[in-house]
Amino acid sequence: MLGKLLKYEFKAQGAMYLGIYLIALLFSVIAVASDKINKALNGNPVFSTMRVFSLSAAVIALVAIFIVTVVMCIIRYRNNLLKDEGYLMHTLPVSAASLHFSKLIAGIIWFIGDIAVLMISVGILTGDFRFTWIKLFNTMLEQSGLKIDAGIAFIFVLYILLSVISSLSMYYACLNLGSLSYSSKGIMAFAWYLILYMVGQIVSVIGLVILCIVQYGSNFAVLFQTQTYIAPKGFVMGTLVTSAIIAVILTVAYNFASLYILDKKLNLE
Repeated sequence: MLGKLLKYEFKAQGAMYLGIYLIALLFSVIAVASDKINKALNGNPVFSTMRVFSLSAAVIALVAIFIVTVVMCIIRYRNNLLKDEGYLMHTLPVSAASLHFSKLIAGIIWFIGDIAVLMISVGILTGDFRFTWIKLFNTMLEQSGLKIDAGIAFIFVLYILLSVISSLSMYYACLNLGSLSYSSKGIMAFAWYLILYMVGQIVSVIGLVILCIVQYGSNFAVLFQTQTYIAPKGFVMGTLVTSAIIAVILTVAYNFASLYILDKKLNLE
């Protein structure tokens, strides 16, 4: 049944996301084409202006797709599960967990799509689909004393994915906690967001302090003694792993709260 719910999500939102993705890619293509024509004409005000406009539009569109994804994930979750539509959705022969995770999985897939479109657009704009700029960035880090190997790169990508999942889970938990109020549900959801965000930051800081103490013992103050200090590979890996573990713990807590409220404390508008 989870598959059918996901199919419904993609059918309901697919056209909108496809349109946004195509617009971002189209502006990228126009920016490159106008730049080449401008150079071929040894400078033309029309194509020069077109290049600047289309490049700016492409950047705005690429930023907008991430903002739209966050906003749409929140709106669809609230409208489908916590408002009037919820009276229908919760009568379906599916569990609250299936309803919740269908929204979460769909949101994750849309974010992956956003990243894919971003990378394709960067490839179009730079003419470099091998993304050699990543290697150049890595070389710059190596020259500064920090080498990014396959292990660190893998943990970093995993951490980004976990951060997306954790963020979406927190948004949904805030909506569910806010729904427990009998008035001003939106305001209460925002208040819960501030609370959970601060709690998450406190937990992260505590985790990193513990890592510093474990890594350096009583000498961890060396991190703050000089601006030229370069963190060793072990500390960088430890930071990423610690952050990933914290993200997993918070994600489990957020989803547990959402499932409990949807299953036991549902309070529809």
